[in-house]
Amino acid sequence: MRVSMKAGMYVRVSTEKQETENQEGQLRALCQARGWEISRVYRDVLSGAAPGRQAFHDLMHDARVGKIRVIVFWAWDRITREGISAAFEIMQRWEGWNVAWESLREPFLSSSSSDPSTRKLLLAMIAWTAEQERIHLSERVKASVAQRRALGVPVGRKKGAKDRKQRIRRWRRKPIMAAEESHSLG
Repeated sequence: MRVSMKAGMYVRVSTEKQETENQEGQLRALCQARGWEISRVYRDVLSGAAPGRQAFHDLMHDARVGKIRVIVFWAWDRITREGISAAFEIMQRWEGWNVAWESLREPFLSSSSSDPSTRKLLLAMIAWTAEQERIHLSERVKASVAQRRALGVPVGRKKGAKDRKQRIRRWRRKPIMAAEESHSLG
């Protein structure tokens, strides 16, 4: 009887407005096709350049201690947008821990791809591109904020908007308490 490989599935989106379901569904299908058992799904809702990605830190810990033997993810830009050196460091750690990896959107960058030299060259280009996308997005947001301020247009959320959004989410998760909170949603 063949023992299935334990997989860690990593999904990440940058904002709470986005959802991970699309990534998860396709990654689950990939694991099933490969005969891998999903040990855990690691979900982050944070920029790929942010240092506080708890799920990513948990993934790295579990890979290091051998809880998972393969890491599956949507694309390398879900893993990091910090540039070439960060991507190479992650890849070298995984190699050192004897952990395989599989990029759904970039199968040529997976650990099982035939030529490690080509894989490293392509990863360098993709990591650089992901970093540049992050930089340009940040520049566009800063320019938009500056323009709105110059025009006297309010910047950011209305006061209390975040609180209202959290109350609505709580209300949707707990339908029994919905009647009690419905009057406070205004």
